[in-house]
Amino acid sequence: MLQKLKNIFKILRNYIEFIFFILLKNILGLFSFNFASNIGGTLVGFFGKFTKYEKIIKNNIEVLNLDDERSSRLTKENLQETGKVFFEFFNLNKFDWRNIDFDNIHIMNEIKSHKGPKIFISAHIGNWELTRNFILRHGFTLHSVYRHANNEKIDNYIQENRKENNAFFYKKGSESAKSMIKALKQNEDLALLIDQRDSSGLEIDFFGKKVLATDGFAN
Repeated sequence: MLQKLKNIFKILRNYIEFIFFILLKNILGLFSFNFASNIGGTLVGFFGKFTKYEKIIKNNIEVLNLDDERSSRLTKENLQETGKVFFEFFNLNKFDWRNIDFDNIHIMNEIKSHKGPKIFISAHIGNWELTRNFILRHGFTLHSVYRHANNEKIDNYIQENRKENNAFFYKKGSESAKSMIKALKQNEDLALLIDQRDSSGLEIDFFGKKVLATDGFAN
């Protein structure tokens, strides 16, 4: 009986979260890309300090041995950037690509002319959605791995709106590895964010701590 109640509450919570998600999307859709970005940074920067995420960020920053003032500033900036990226997601179609300068575009053209498969490697720095979309706009076909949202309805909505003729996405896991290998064998390209948490990999020293580093992309 208790488990049934938990399942019912989980379903209700998912519906409520999804409704809030859609409402937020429709509201932010009324504004420009930059305005939505600034609103997200302001709101999450302020309200984030009342959530568990501020503590998580501070605990992670502790390895840098910074003074309290700088640690607090970096924590707030982290929350602000997270808010910007989240709110920007709703208005990616309004982004003005003229705002991006690419000094070495000839290198991109050289990469594109290569006949074999390519692997684009980055991390969750800035708005990674824009980085991938920029590469897609240059005619590449990209296969990407993502960590699915906890709310299945929101996750399905996000993936449905990410779909493009030259963009393919796979949930993180064993199936995604098979899909990536298949893509490489077909001379297609991968886009990987290598700073995702993993339970396997190479053990390295990171600011004096032993951590696992993703090595799948190198293999």
